[in-house]
Amino acid sequence: MPHWGEMFSLEVSALELIARTSIVYLSLVTALRVVGRRETGMELSDILMVVLISEGVGTGMYGKNLSVTGGLIVAGTLLGWSHLFDWLIYRFPLVQRILRGSPLKLVVNGRLQRRNMRRELVSEAELSSHLRSHGIEDFEAVKVAYLEPNGELSVIKKEDGKDQDDAPPRKSPVV
Repeated sequence: MPHWGEMFSLEVSALELIARTSIVYLSLVTALRVVGRRETGMELSDILMVVLISEGVGTGMYGKNLSVTGGLIVAGTLLGWSHLFDWLIYRFPLVQRILRGSPLKLVVNGRLQRRNMRRELVSEAELSSHLRSHGIEDFEAVKVAYLEPNGELSVIKKEDGKDQDDAPPRKSPVV
């Protein structure tokens, strides 16, 4: 027979659970932002949501040291922070650059941006490997390659093996 009272009772206050969850979440957001974009392979908020919600809700589901109510408070707090960050990122470009970062150029007009590569610990061999997965064998064929905030590499090839900056400017249609 389930112990309904124990299942939903809190051993610590709801405010303490919210504070603890917030501290852990904000600390992990900061730490993962410092570690760098290539370590994650996905958006930081996605990683944190999966890991922290599973931990917070899992303990409530299995009855280990936290009630169902506590697990729901933890999950609600995490989802609240995630929603707040998404809203701030949507409304304020500066917040987006701080929380998500911006694309980092690794190759420009066939030239390696070694300072940026060092900053993200991307070797020339690793970059070459990623470019080959995009069907590019030579750096010279790359107009620009970005390391995106989620750790993926996006590549813009030169047109016909030429630098697009050398081509005459295209006129945009007037709308």
